[in-house]
Amino acid sequence: MGVRAATLNLKITAPVKPLLVLILCLCGCLFAATSESIPAKELQDAQREMEAGNPQRALELLSQAIAAAPEYGPAHEQRARVLFALGKFSEAITDADEALRWNPIDGGMVTLRAECLRHMGEFEEAVREYDRAAAMRVDTADLYSGRAAAAVALGHYDKALEDYDRALKLRPDAATWRLRGELQIRLGREQAAIGDITHAIMLEPRNAELHLLRADAFEKMDRHQEALQDRDTAVQMDPNLPRAWVARGESWNELGLRDKAISDLNEAIRLDPALAEAWFARGTAKSATGDFTGAADDLKRALELRADYPEAKAKLADLEARLNPPAVVVAPAPVKQTPAPQVAPQTSTTPNTAPSVSAEEHDARGRKLTSGGHLTEAIAEFDAAIQLRPDFAQAWNGRAYARLRARDYRRAIADATEAIRLNPHYADAYGVRSAARRAAGDLAGAQADRRAAASAREAH
Repeated sequence: MGVRAATLNLKITAPVKPLLVLILCLCGCLFAATSESIPAKELQDAQREMEAGNPQRALELLSQAIAAAPEYGPAHEQRARVLFALGKFSEAITDADEALRWNPIDGGMVTLRAECLRHMGEFEEAVREYDRAAAMRVDTADLYSGRAAAAVALGHYDKALEDYDRALKLRPDAATWRLRGELQIRLGREQAAIGDITHAIMLEPRNAELHLLRADAFEKMDRHQEALQDRDTAVQMDPNLPRAWVARGESWNELGLRDKAISDLNEAIRLDPALAEAWFARGTAKSATGDFTGAADDLKRALELRADYPEAKAKLADLEARLNPPAVVVAPAPVKQTPAPQVAPQTSTTPNTAPSVSAEEHDARGRKLTSGGHLTEAIAEFDAAIQLRPDFAQAWNGRAYARLRARDYRRAIADATEAIRLNPHYADAYGVRSAARRAAGDLAGAQADRRAAASAREAH
């Protein structure tokens, strides 16, 4: 660059000319040194390692590159993406911040920060970062599907649907069709969900998980045969998938074919002995055959594997009540007495308002009906118990669980909340509300309730 300075067509006075040449020479040396310090080879090698499926080796190369040139933004950008792929989200954010310091308007890095925050459960902050990326004119399917997933976690379902629509216009892939289908199921729009999941299956026809998801939508519509067909397809596609055997076993049980149900659930347990859902489903099927002892053993095992399992707790309580009924007290035979002279009865001015059935008995009936799957009748029994005793926390929680089973998540949450208001240390009510919130998409609320349930159990 110092040589080129001599060819510039400039009028420079004699005293200034040597100084200008010196400055240009120094700039040329600085540029050359900077060019030589850019770790181009390491970046290229790291990219090749990522393409070959070796992210750990790519991370090592990029760390070497950054050690040689700590201020070089593209190296931080590339390492941020590798760290994200490895699930090291906090470290990825640190590198993304370095890359943004080098290039503050890099919408891709802002999107990556948002993705990291979402995976870390920081949903509100993630949405703010997605919005910031969108303001930088980032218009990608990844941004919209990621922001939609964060909105679902926050319970902002309408916004999530809008973003899934945008993502599908840009990239109609199976993953996005599936995500929108899952949201449609959560919103009770099963027919729309079936349409979305069918689109996904057309793109990935050998994906067993998609068939299981569509079966869930069919099941909610009481289309049991279609649900069984999808679950059978999933088992055929992936016979090593325990969840497929559990799902098909539940279909057999729903159709009254208990032997087939238990056979499928045996296979699920063989494949994954730590799968609490398989033990619960087998316990439910055994109960339907009258094997209450075997059912109770299975339900206890489910609770050993997953302590916060309200469905298993309620089912086990019903079974133990059957296995250990209260002792019947036999009254002594009446002594025959000479009848007293009859006296004309007096008309009472106070009506007999004592209920023929107590709130406790209505509650017990409701739990038994819930266990048998008769949810409408169960809810009616709990209604009667609550009408008789509005402060009966157990009945409120029983109705909450019945509504959870009926997938009426909003009312289940309201009932469990009332049970907790009446008894702030009611661990089971926190468990039911956690399950309802999780099913409704309120993951943060579900986590908080799980922690509250654990604290309540420790305190009592």
